[in-house]
Parts: sequence; structure tokens; C-alpha cells
Amino acid sequence: MATTSNFNRARNVQIDNYSYSYNDNSVNVNHSAGPLSELKARIAAGAIHDSAERCDAPKCYPETRVAVQANLYRWIVDGDGEVDQPKNIKWVTGPAGTGKTAVMGSLADRCAEDGLLGATFFFASWSASLGRRRKTAFVTTIAHQLVQHQEDLKNAVSAAMEKNPDVLEKNLHVQMETLVLAPLREVVRQSEGPELRGAIIVDGLDECEAEQYHDTKITGPRATPTRTNAQDQLEILQVLQAASLDPDFPFRILIASRPERVFREFFDPEINPTFAQKLDLNVEHNADADITLFLEAQFDLIRRRYNFPPSWLPPGTIQTLVENASGQFIYAATVIRLFDTGHREAPKALLDAILKMEVTRTTNSNPLEQLDALYMHILESSPDSPLSVRWIYAIHLLAQYPIEASALSVNMLLQTDPESNEAEHLLGTLHSLIQIPPHSGQTRTKYGFYHKSLLDFLQDRYRCGKLYVGESERRVFVWDAFVRVCASPKSFTSEDVLELHVHSGRAVISAALSALSKLPTFRPAEPGEFTRRAYLNGRLDLTQVEGLKDLIDAETEGQRRVAVRAAEGVTKQKFDKLRADIISSLAKVEALIDFGEGEEIEEGVYEDAKSRVQKVLDTTQGYLNDHRRGELLRSGIRLAIFGPPNAGKSSLLNFLGMCVCFVLFSSAATD
Repeated sequence: MATTSNFNRARNVQIDNYSYSYNDNSVNVNHSAGPLSELKARIAAGAIHDSAERCDAPKCYPETRVAVQANLYRWIVDGDGEVDQPKNIKWVTGPAGTGKTAVMGSLADRCAEDGLLGATFFFASWSASLGRRRKTAFVTTIAHQLVQHQEDLKNAVSAAMEKNPDVLEKNLHVQMETLVLAPLREVVRQSEGPELRGAIIVDGLDECEAEQYHDTKITGPRATPTRTNAQDQLEILQVLQAASLDPDFPFRILIASRPERVFREFFDPEINPTFAQKLDLNVEHNADADITLFLEAQFDLIRRRYNFPPSWLPPGTIQTLVENASGQFIYAATVIRLFDTGHREAPKALLDAILKMEVTRTTNSNPLEQLDALYMHILESSPDSPLSVRWIYAIHLLAQYPIEASALSVNMLLQTDPESNEAEHLLGTLHSLIQIPPHSGQTRTKYGFYHKSLLDFLQDRYRCGKLYVGESERRVFVWDAFVRVCASPKSFTSEDVLELHVHSGRAVISAALSALSKLPTFRPAEPGEFTRRAYLNGRLDLTQVEGLKDLIDAETEGQRRVAVRAAEGVTKQKFDKLRADIISSLAKVEALIDFGEGEEIEEGVYEDAKSRVQKVLDTTQGYLNDHRRGELLRSGIRLAIFGPPNAGKSSLLNFLGMCVCFVLFSSAATD
């Protein structure tokens, strides 16, 4: 399927005498009063372990990851055994797909059941919620969960917010001290309520994106943000470190992330030897047995679903898949989802294709080569895999906006033909990679990603090879979706017109207008400028311009109907007919004068012309007589009705207006 772009053939583009306009629809939200209500308004609700947003989040398959979960649970309950310098932070790490999020999710559920869960925060770079992608809601979300455990703590946090009303605008260190540590010290030392203990679980911290501030200046196509993801991730690590070292902080902290550089250096025992432990899932716990158990159980379900014989799996299938997984649960989970999502291939043929997949060898060492081969196989099953990859990029980019674009709105935005089912055509075979809502016309369901490793694969040119799409190409593809080009002469003004479709929030529109105003030769459109251009270019006549103005000013249904007829050219058509009759009559009379009746001019020409001209005069007089009524319809009338009480003034007004213009009451003199 070919793609179309408004700019893919453009060269040496220059824009002159450009003007722009915008429509603004705004929504005001008023949160309820009170410190804790204000705190709740600043949380990232989707980051909490049992939130609706995480209803499909991965969890450990029954009887898998038992040793890992037991190890972490014992540490939460008993600590590391050190009395003088206990290590109250444990860093759980491992490469992509090793099951970190599943372990953290299952552990959070168990701790919640046993009353050992203080708070959770699950970062996700693909989430539509800015709060789950950035640091801004981290401390507030933790504090909001902690106050649910004890009334004394709730009162202490509320008092702290009243004393420090601007705390929510402070940095994370100040927020942690004001909203968490100081209230905990007060409660731990004075409260007679239930003991606070357990774990604070932070997952996917490596997916936290940098927060760019309003005074950050990023200019030029090659400019880089002044803050990096690593800086914000380090800030959160330092805040958690400060909490863990506070003697009155009663919780142990679990942090799960990939082994990125900022984490390796922060948890390096030679740099920070006394406050944290490390658990590498890829080193200390061999996942092969758990993956084997998972695959055996899932393939048994597939066998029962299709009524296959017990021997349907070729010998060594499970072992081969376990070896291909290389400790990555995401590989095994993706294989199984291929069978669960109605893939077009028959189960046996699909399994055979998976087992025969060739791994592309590169000069770089790639521990994910089997996962890459699986991703490549699935993506190439799309009828147009390059275009489907662009769709995936666009879905990911659109999901990062706070508008939380639904699948339906994404489809409408990206499809080249609004009547087509392009989304199902392109993505129908990719259900094992992305969550695709059913094509049911629902307006709120959204696309989702099962695992970040898919995006990592697509963003690495060495791993995804021919399917790689550069960043500029990705942005142009999405840009084209937000841009509509109306080429002359079919546009409103008969000129080339470019429309930008953006979210109607005031801040978004202000930012767009500010950016446009900085471009050379760009300026805001003057009032009525587009209508004036349409008139000067012959797209509108004066009757249509007048009708357009009346339509803008219309307040009643009658005014709207008259204005629409004028704007659509009905008035123009009437006067064009009068003009044509005048020209035709004039031509016949001139011919009669010049040539006489002997030049094969039919008889009665003069009488016919005279009759037609009389009709024109009568019609014109009718329009003039109707002018007053039209003016009344457009401008309304002012009417004063005088009379004594109960004389029927309101009833008369309602009769004249043919509607209930004034409410009548049964009591005398109440109108």
C-alpha cells in the first residue's frame, strides 16, 4: 500500500505572504478544595500497581519466578540482616524482556494482600499519561498512597501542605521532605496507630523521560534538550536514597530497571557501598526452567483448543524455544501470543515457521538476535510492513500526548482514505506485538504495546535492518497526518492553503501561534482576510460574502436558514437569472433596431422582450418589497406592548412570536 505525503516531492520550499488563523475551544476544570484533594489531583493514577491502566500488565505465570519472588519477599520482611548499616534499597535489574515488570507486579499484589505494600510507581514510556513518563508526579503519587494507610499520617501530610501551600511546585527533594519524610518522622515518633512497614516498589525507572522546563531553549533542527533522561532518573534515585537513609523511614525500596549507565554507576559498590543491594535476574536466577514451565502449559492449552493429539509438538520444540529465549520471557510470551491472536497461518505451519526462522548475524554482538528474528517475522507478515512500522511509530508518538488519543481517532488521523479499513489491513497480523482494539466503533479504547523491546528493536537500524525508519521520516509521517493541504483553485480562497490540526487547548494553540510568528513572512490573518481573498479571487460574490457574515451573526433558526441560502449562492443564482433575462431582451431589441423584421427575425420579438423586462421589473420590485421583511429577520424588531395588569400583554406577545416568549402564571399581575 503506497503512502502519500504533502511534502515528499517538495524541494527548495519557500513560503511568502503567509497568514494563518485558528479556532479555539477550551475546557476549564475546577478541582475540589482541600490539601489532600489538591494532592490527589497531582498524582499519576495509572502508575499505581492495581490501576485500571495496568489491568493487562504482565504478571508472573503460576509457579514461575518462585525463587526470585521469595528472595525479594524475605528481604522486604526481614531485611538484609545488617543492624548498624542496613541496606534498605534493592536494585532489580536485567536486560529487556527478562520479566522485571512481571516480577514487580506479582510481588506488589502479594505485598498488598499481606499488608506490606506502602506504595508503587510503574513508569511506562509508552503511556498516554505524562505522569507515568516523567518525574513530576512521582513523589505526589507515593505520598498519596502512603496517607491511605494511617489517619495520623494523613493529618500530618494535610497540615504540611497547609503550612507549605506551594510545595507541589517545588523540586522532588523538597516534595519528598515535606510530603513524606517529615510527616513520617512525626507519626513514627508520636503515633499509637498501626506500625508502618513494608515496601515501596518503583518499576521501569529507566523509562522515565526528561522533564523540559518552560525556560529551556531548544532551537534548530539538530538541537538537543538541555536535560537528559539520565538526569531526571538520577534525581529520583537520589531522592529515594535520601529516604532510605532516614532512620525514621520504615519502608524498604525496590527499584527495577534495565542496567543503563546511570544505574550501574549509582549502584556501583565502590561508589556507594553501604546503602543498596543488587539483584541481576539474568545472572543470579536462571529463567530457563520457568520459561519451560510456561511454554509447556501454554502449548498444552493450544493443543486442547485445536483438539491436536498429545504428540503434535515435534521433539525438542520446547527446548529449542527455551534456548532461543535466552532467559527473556518476552520471547516466549510473544510466541504464545502469535497463537492466541488469530494469526492467519495454521498453528502447525506457524510453529514450523517460528522454528525455522533465520537469525540475521551482524558484526555487533547482539544477545537479542532471536527476539529480533521473531519481531522481524511478525512484522513482515503485514501486507505492507514498511507502512505498518510507520503506523507503529505514529501510535507510539500520539500515545505520548495528554489527549490520550483513542484507536478510532488515530485511525481517522492516519488513514489516507477515511472510508477504508487501512488499520485492520496493515495491523491485522500484528496482534502479538501491539494491543489492537476490536473494530467496533468504540471511541475510548486505545492502542497499547506489550513491551518496550519492540520500540527498542525498531529504533536500532542494526537490529531491524530494512524496516528501520529514521527519526525525520517518522516525524514527517505524523506531520502529514496533522496537515491538510487544500491546493488551488479548489480551496476557499482559490490559493494554496495549509491547515494544521492541533489539540484545542489554549496552551497548545498559544505555543503553535508563537512558533508560527517567529517564521519569516508569517503573520496573523487580519479580520475577514480570507473572505476578502476569496472575493478578490472570484470564489465568492458580494451576495455570498453578505450571506457568510449573516451566518456568523445568526442567532435564530430563521436567520441561519436565510444566511445559509445566501452563502450557498441561492441569492446569486436569482440575480444571475435576472441579469441573463435583461441581457437576452436587450440583445433581441438591438437586433430588431439594427436589422429590422425583414432579416429573418421572428415575429413578436419586441413583445417578448417587453414581457420579459416587465417580469424582471416585477420580480425586482418584489425583492424590494421583501427587503423590509428580510431586514427584520436578520436584525430582529423591538416591540413594546403597553396595557393594564391582566390585559393579556404576555399572551399577545406569545401569539405574535408563535412561541412561549414569556412565562405566564395563574396568579394575577405576575407576568
